Formats: sequence, C-alpha cells, structure tokens
Amino acid sequence: MNSYLAKKQKKNELDIYLKPRLLKILERTTLFMKVYRSGKIPKIIRILPSIKNFEEMLWLTRPDTWSNSAVYSITRSFLPKLDKKQMSRFFSLILAPRFQETIFQRKSYSIHVQKALKISTNYPSIFFSSIVLPICESKHCSMKEGVAISAILMKYRFPPKIIITVIVRLINNPVSAPKCIILKTIINKNYLLPLRIIDILVDFFDCKSK
Repeated sequence: MNSYLAKKQKKNELDIYLKPRLLKILERTTLFMKVYRSGKIPKIIRILPSIKNFEEMLWLTRPDTWSNSAVYSITRSFLPKLDKKQMSRFFSLILAPRFQETIFQRKSYSIHVQKALKISTNYPSIFFSSIVLPICESKHCSMKEGVAISAILMKYRFPPKIIITVIVRLINNPVSAPKCIILKTIINKNYLLPLRIIDILVDFFDCKSK
C-alpha cells in the first residue's frame, strides 16, 4: 500500500513538470539565465531549493547554458538554502563542470566563476569531495586544472582535518603531475600536520624523484 502511495505521489509530482504553463516559464527562464548579467534572478529559480524534486526542476532550466554571472548569482542565492545532499549535487553537476570549462576557454577563468568558487569554499568538506577530489582523481586531469586548483588552495585556508583527508586521498591514487602541484601547494601553506602525514608526504615525493 505504501509503495502504491509513493508511486502515485511521484507521478503527481512529475505531472507538474509536464504542465505547459510551467514548461513555458522554465523555457523563458532558461533563455533569461543564458544572457543574465546582473540584477534579480527569476522567482522560480529562487524557490527551487524548497521544492522536493529540486534537481529535476533545476535541470529543466538548463544550467549548462547559464552565463557565468548567472552561475555566481545563483550560487550565492542557493547555498545557504541547500541541504548537504543538494549542495553536493549542485557542486559536482554545475560548479565543477563550469570551473573546468572556463579553465580551457580562457587564459584566466571567469571572475564570476572565481567568486562562485570562493563562496563554495565556505563549505570545505563538500567543496573538496564534490569539486576538487573528483577533478584531481580523474585520469584526464590536466596541468591547467592542477594549477587552477592550486591557486584556490593557496588563496584560502581550510580546516587541517579536511586537508589531511585530501592528502591521503591524493597519495593513495596513481601519481600525476597535477597532484604533485596540489600537494606542494598544501605543504607551502604550512598546515599543522601529524608526523605520520609528513612521513607519507616525504615517501611520496621521494618515490616520485626516483
């Protein structure tokens, strides 16, 4: 019985998406966010964090087409309202791809994307687990990405406990030049690290030099 009710509720929720009027609003919102530069963002965007099917509704606005200014404004508006799961999805599906995209499209990535990332560093655990580590652990992580991430790590300071977790994750995966750049940046920040972590780093770079 409970399964039947759950399926019925899900169908009712999905039916909302199919209403022509709502779809028309979302289409117009998509076009607006594509050319957005400043000012208020549409009300339908602002209320998305409070909607149960947050992710599905968000994707109907085509965030992959948003302007960089829109990405920043929506990040600033959304993050205080999202729970951890929603925030993790927002970081991994919107901020991380946009960060990578702007790295390769410009000599220096967009100031608006920089601002969005700065806001995301206020949530360090999710910032690393949903943006930094997935990019670093990718087989296709480039030097440009490594340098860009290093610049962020050099600019801001993070809780040592999280930094230790990041070090262990990076070292326990195949060695790459971008990872070495990022690890050296962390060392240069002079975090107070346990001796066992320092020993691990020494062994890592010693093996790399041979």
